[in-house]
Amino acid sequence: MYYRQSRVALAMLRPSAGLATVLKITTKDRPESFTLVLEGRLCRPWLGEVEDRWSELISSAGEKQLLVDLAGVTFIDQDGQKLLASILERGAAVRASGVLVSYMVQQAQQQIAREARRASRSTPKPRRGPGVP
Repeated sequence: MYYRQSRVALAMLRPSAGLATVLKITTKDRPESFTLVLEGRLCRPWLGEVEDRWSELISSAGEKQLLVDLAGVTFIDQDGQKLLASILERGAAVRASGVLVSYMVQQAQQQIAREARRASRSTPKPRRGPGVP
């Protein structure tokens, strides 16, 4: 099995909260799939790095299945949730654990479904002329 680990984000101190915000980003390349493994806090300082890794996976995936492993994620902020929704829209399968992260994945999936229903309703149906069945 081949694993390729990407750069690991370093701790960034948030003096106002006294907390360290860290996100570890790992990619797993398997014969049938690519997996993006995230561990830590999916929030603003690291979203650009996640987007870069995700774009790399998409560009090299070919026919492979795309997976996102959020089992190690402990927090997702609003911007992280938008990124998660974007990833889900591209058809990725997601593995999540924990009440908060599982709930946020569910919310993103429901938002995507609502937007798809709205888009299908807004598509005009062809009009038929008189006498055309």
